[in-house]
Amino acid sequence: MTTKSRNFLNKEQEKEYVEFCKRSVKRMNFNGGDYLTIFKDAVKQYAIHKKEFENSFETGKKNGISALEWYLEAQKIKPKMKHNELIAITFATMFLECIIWDYAAVNTSQSLTEDFLGSINLLGKWKVIPKLVNNDKNINIDHEAIALLKKLVKERNNILHSKSKPVPDTYDEIKRIETKGSAITIPETVECVKRCIEGLQKVDTTNYWFYEEEVKHTFTIRMPTTKTPKDKTNKV
Repeated sequence: MTTKSRNFLNKEQEKEYVEFCKRSVKRMNFNGGDYLTIFKDAVKQYAIHKKEFENSFETGKKNGISALEWYLEAQKIKPKMKHNELIAITFATMFLECIIWDYAAVNTSQSLTEDFLGSINLLGKWKVIPKLVNNDKNINIDHEAIALLKKLVKERNNILHSKSKPVPDTYDEIKRIETKGSAITIPETVECVKRCIEGLQKVDTTNYWFYEEEVKHTFTIRMPTTKTPKDKTNKV
């Protein structure tokens, strides 16, 4: 499909499309879009099952069934909620890893990213790579984004090193454990992804980064283009 066969609103939109196509052809195996789609779908499903789970707790307690009976019944719902929570957190982490790695490779070099930058942990990548690419040690991604990313990484690690617990005998103890929550909530995970992408866009306006919440839980990302020789950047 050529640019002539598409209906663009203006020349700027056509230019962005052409640059996007050039960027896509030059790079392979960019999975960020797929990771983002899986993440947002999991977020939507998590919200549905979480509501079901909360309603079942109140119903069970009201009807006077034992805590163990309620717990066994709730297992029909909770695995669905937990399943989507694990997917959302895992793929949010994978998405942010994919984005910042690709950003480094596009704007420094493939070899530098593979040999050195790629070995930095995820939190370090988001702190260091924007500074390196823009040749400015004072550049920082949004503080809140980094704080949320730290929590996201912690929960990702908790998922990788899961530890089981015995079932308590009382509703209050079960509720205490069940409502204790993860290192990061799903709404915080959504906010983390959004703030990281918006933060990268703010420090580097020469790239076509954006994170748009068109409707609730619907996100879009446009891939970056390489900086021009006039842009302030490292020559690696």
